[in-house]
Amino acid sequence: MLPAPAWRGVQPCFDLFPLLICSILLVGLRVFILGGGLAGLAAGCRLADRGDYEPILIERRPYLGGRASSFLHKGLGEKVDLGQHVFLRCCSAYISFLKEIGAWEMVALQSRLSLKICGQDGRVGRLAGSLLPGPLYLFPSLLRLPLLSPRERLLLLPALVRALTSSRRRDRVEGSFREWLERHGQGGTVERFWDFLILSTLNDHPERVSAAMGLMVLQEAFLNHHGADLGYPRVGLSRIAAKAGDYILKRGGEIILGRGVERLDLLGSRVRSVRLSDGRVLHGEGFIAALPPEGLLRILPEEWRLHPFFSCVERIAWNPIVNLYLWLDRPVLEEDLLAFFDSPVQWVFNRSKILGHAGPGQELCLSLSGARGLIPLPPERLFQIVLEELERLLPEVRKARVEKHLVVKQPRATISLLPGMEAHRPPSMTPIKNLFLAGDWTATGWPSTMEGAVRSGLEAARNLISALKGRPGEG
Repeated sequence: MLPAPAWRGVQPCFDLFPLLICSILLVGLRVFILGGGLAGLAAGCRLADRGDYEPILIERRPYLGGRASSFLHKGLGEKVDLGQHVFLRCCSAYISFLKEIGAWEMVALQSRLSLKICGQDGRVGRLAGSLLPGPLYLFPSLLRLPLLSPRERLLLLPALVRALTSSRRRDRVEGSFREWLERHGQGGTVERFWDFLILSTLNDHPERVSAAMGLMVLQEAFLNHHGADLGYPRVGLSRIAAKAGDYILKRGGEIILGRGVERLDLLGSRVRSVRLSDGRVLHGEGFIAALPPEGLLRILPEEWRLHPFFSCVERIAWNPIVNLYLWLDRPVLEEDLLAFFDSPVQWVFNRSKILGHAGPGQELCLSLSGARGLIPLPPERLFQIVLEELERLLPEVRKARVEKHLVVKQPRATISLLPGMEAHRPPSMTPIKNLFLAGDWTATGWPSTMEGAVRSGLEAARNLISALKGRPGEG
């Protein structure tokens, strides 16, 4: 018998050759997303959806979500969110994102706005939606709001109409929102309403918010029918972030947790690779930096840090939020959430009811926006101050025993919206041809919110796709 040809032993390799070619063609372009907050997750999901990209998301923490995440406090044995987050029905990008990743059942959204508001003098009102269309949606409840005098209500409505019909372009409206209000007869006691509204939505007082951004939030919430309806997560924030992570993985992406980005390596005006804290150097075609401003500057080569496009982000200022979590031995609040006029405590959330936790006790989260004066205080002192305020606002709390408590400080919760700050928020596209920015601090046209974060991630993904197709700025 003649010996078999020498090449017969490798024949199976030729049989597999078409499969090998197909697998090469099916592997998408490697793109890296630096940062696993909402902006990075939104970008990763959009790229994973396409099938022709292989998104690799890198997050230095061992979990996803960024400022919209949870952590386990070992001392208390409780998993706690980084503050109670809310959204409005006008947050269309965030709502679509939740539906896309299969997390819509994890949130609640009112079918019609209903918000109980308590005043310092014991008066109670309710801001509620009506059957009227668009701009008139909240007018009936404003006309009946007992927290305002009849004169204040009459003063309020013309200014609200003017706000809804004014241009919010920065080149057409100048100064702070407080100045805009004063120009439209909103001084004196009616300021309380505007302070509550702007502090609750923009995490600062009207005198520290640009008129353009104040008008923007009013128009988005009031002009869209049901735009002001309130929504909030019914699960820990990290569970929503994990859903987004699973979405990316199931579509061929990759997630690297617990590894920080040390630096970007560039050749000319293009990023070649990213160097990780474990020493790995990963090469890719496109890069999205979904990092905070200081994180972005830290990984850039010095010559690029000094570039005017990037150096301006150092001027972005931040606003704090303080959250106090209380675990009481008995229920003191029936509503899901409660708001307050004229108090450093703007919101109280009934976490037990929101999360569906049964038990004889009750978990509350108190949210204090624009809390500059509270951030420097020791946690125990802050706890005493806020608890005393809550006991004054809700006398039932005095009958309860605080079994445990936790103060969560967020010194950099949201970016400042001072007049002129918008000029320092960079767009997604950068002078580095294959590097794109994402984050709620970038130029989204929105305040620093979950909606702004998702919009920025989607914009960065669109720009990356267009650039890699050779048409920067399109698509």
